[in-house]
Amino acid sequence: MTGKTHLGFGVMTGLGVYLTQNPTAPIEHIAVAIGISAIASLAPDLDEAKSLLSTRMAPFADKIRMLILCIGFLLIGYHFMMGHLAYLYIGIAVVFAGSYLKRTKIRRIILLVIGIGFLLIGFSREMWWLSIVGGYVAIAPWLPHRGFTHTLWSLGIWAGIGWGIEQQLGIEGLMWVTVAGYLSHLLTDSLTEGGIRWLWPLYKKPLRIPLMRVGSRWSKHLEKYLLGGYSVAVVLWIWVK
Repeated sequence: MTGKTHLGFGVMTGLGVYLTQNPTAPIEHIAVAIGISAIASLAPDLDEAKSLLSTRMAPFADKIRMLILCIGFLLIGYHFMMGHLAYLYIGIAVVFAGSYLKRTKIRRIILLVIGIGFLLIGFSREMWWLSIVGGYVAIAPWLPHRGFTHTLWSLGIWAGIGWGIEQQLGIEGLMWVTVAGYLSHLLTDSLTEGGIRWLWPLYKKPLRIPLMRVGSRWSKHLEKYLLGGYSVAVVLWIWVK
């Protein structure tokens, strides 16, 4: 499924879960619940460099690559102007590095730096849940797609993150909102031909209901219909409750 479809299912699921538990919640709490469910619904695909969340968190990959190449050529040019051989070797090495570091690799490196930043901030402010988020952001981009991030174990990690956020903000129900957002991603990916390995590495065979093929025109239309119908169902459920 596309990132936008995952986002739609995650937000609607999180919203439905939160308002079922807190029907009279203030608008600012609802906004927080929507934001958390949105992030949780996209988090599993951090193992894919071209995913919606990866590209939003690391949007400058191409510009960074061009900057690296420019620095390399400037160093080579400086060698020809000043005659220092060391600048020639360094410049060539930098150009090769810039040529080797494609967009996906640069995004992974950027996410690694961002994740380490979250990790350190969490430690310094005793926000353990933020440190876990940082570790996830730093490690997930280097994992195989639909591997560990698409398992029940990863869902458990995000349940812990949600509980930490709930305790930090004092807004009841945020743990279940986080679980709902993340779980919606796993369930909808299970509707594709590839499926996901829920219990990897204990059970490596993917579980799936192959309704859709990723990238096909038919699947894109079906995603829209499913999301539209699901959204209507959630709204009706909230209204009845």
